[in-house]
Amino acid sequence: MPIRKRTILFPFILIIILTLAFTNDLLFLTKSPETTATSQHKVDRCLDGTLNKEETLNIVGLGDSLTAGVGDESKSGGYIGNLEKKLAELNCFISIKNYSKSGYKSSDLVNKLKEDRVVSAIEEAEIVLFTIGANDLVNVLKKHKMQINKQVVEKAQKEYAKHIIKILTDIRSINEDVLIYAIGFYNPLAHIFSEQEEIHSLISTWNETTKDQVSKVDQAYFVPVDDLFTTQLERLLAEDLFHPNYLGYKTIAERLLIYLQRKGE
Repeated sequence: MPIRKRTILFPFILIIILTLAFTNDLLFLTKSPETTATSQHKVDRCLDGTLNKEETLNIVGLGDSLTAGVGDESKSGGYIGNLEKKLAELNCFISIKNYSKSGYKSSDLVNKLKEDRVVSAIEEAEIVLFTIGANDLVNVLKKHKMQINKQVVEKAQKEYAKHIIKILTDIRSINEDVLIYAIGFYNPLAHIFSEQEEIHSLISTWNETTKDQVSKVDQAYFVPVDDLFTTQLERLLAEDLFHPNYLGYKTIAERLLIYLQRKGE
């Protein structure tokens, strides 16, 4: 082909190539919601009742006895079981894998996240829920016969903060899209000890530590519950006067649902 003809045809060929490239980009940007779905999008569809019947929302539970549902006299699964019922009312059905265990401290949860079955479950999940920290604090108080030693507590709090950010970043590294909800804890000892204000202040500080670490991770949320128990503690506690009863867990689930609906802080 003569050089002149090549020179004339080249701009037309370039235009065709650029047009095709732009068209492909446009198709990519406008592809169907099913192929671009994020965890948040799937949760939103669950909450507005548009999730397909064959789809399920995958939830992983982690942490201590609060996520295990200890104290729930109805054996309904604690706050996760209550959440399942509330979502079912919206025709949203969930698959739950709960790896929580009574007595777990934050260091235990760090180690739990190394287990293959837990990693696999988080990889497939849209939501991870966890409660942790109460046993860290209780163990410190028990060790020092319920006396609040400022230096000891501050040291334990710093260690706890390291564990929390490790938990959050490990979950995020396993699944970059999963929604993470860290649920706080309340003061179950307010009706027992005379140092109510001091202990309550300590629990508030512990919750703030969790909240601060959660704020450092994208798509991670802290769900406070202490305020829910303060005014009706005995009504929401189980017979052991420590864990929530069915109504207590139901109350936690209602607060969690507000955060899932993105109506919380």
